[in-house]
Amino acid sequence: MFVIFDMDGLLIDSEPLWKGIEQQALDQVLGLRLSTHELKQYTGKATRDFVRSIAQSYPHLDVDQPALVNFIIERMASEITQAVMLPGALELIEYLESKSVPMAIASSTPRALIQAVVKAHQLPIELMTSGAEVPASKPHPEVFLRAAQIMNVDPSQCWVFEDSLNGVIAARAASMKVVAVPASDYDSMEHFSIAHRVDRSLLDSLEALKAGCF
Repeated sequence: MFVIFDMDGLLIDSEPLWKGIEQQALDQVLGLRLSTHELKQYTGKATRDFVRSIAQSYPHLDVDQPALVNFIIERMASEITQAVMLPGALELIEYLESKSVPMAIASSTPRALIQAVVKAHQLPIELMTSGAEVPASKPHPEVFLRAAQIMNVDPSQCWVFEDSLNGVIAARAASMKVVAVPASDYDSMEHFSIAHRVDRSLLDSLEALKAGCF
């Protein structure tokens, strides 16, 4: 068994931070306000792809994409380590470590932010891939395929833990098994039926793992 974790919204409660900063950036830089529902559709995407989508959707705003990306990343870098670990995350990681299960993080977040979170919470995970370093981020599978490559394992042997629909789609496209742990405010849980498991929290995932359900 090989395990690949998403980070934002799965291991740490950072999605509200991302959404708040993204809206702040759109408001201050572009004078644009999006609803919570509109912002949620970008969950799991790299900031680069989020900004590109905004530029394509609102061409009349003449978006300076690099500047807007930097605005978001710089503000998030100063806040992301304040995000707390979500229920079951640390317990699951510690259990997997005790069983010598190889682990990696594959997140759309820039590598420097992933490293900051790993250091802040002293997580025993050294392998990581970032959606900012691949041609296309989730729902494209490349970030997960890159993680399997650095773990030197066939993708079919990997279990991915994801909170976003874009991430679940990416994991399935990478031919990996996927556990969805969606946030309770998703409009419809039916979309997550493509996952191999759907758990309410990583605490449930841990109990299922101990019971041999994987």
